[in-house]
Amino acid sequence: MFLMPIFWLLILVGAIIVVVAAAQSGSGTTAPQSPETALDILKKRYARGEIGAKEYEEKKSELIK
Repeated sequence: MFLMPIFWLLILVGAIIVVVAAAQSGSGTTAPQSPETALDILKKRYARGEIGAKEYEEKKSELIK
């Protein structure tokens, strides 16, 4: 008689763990991202100020060829 409430408590805790684990794994699924292109990297470098406008335009024209 004493073990029955403990048994149901363990079942309840196990069910909660399964639901939480399923919710966490399901929410993190996104479409796979395409790899970053050279032009994307160049744009980011220009935006961060690592390269100037002239260098950006030169490299961009080389990449687009």
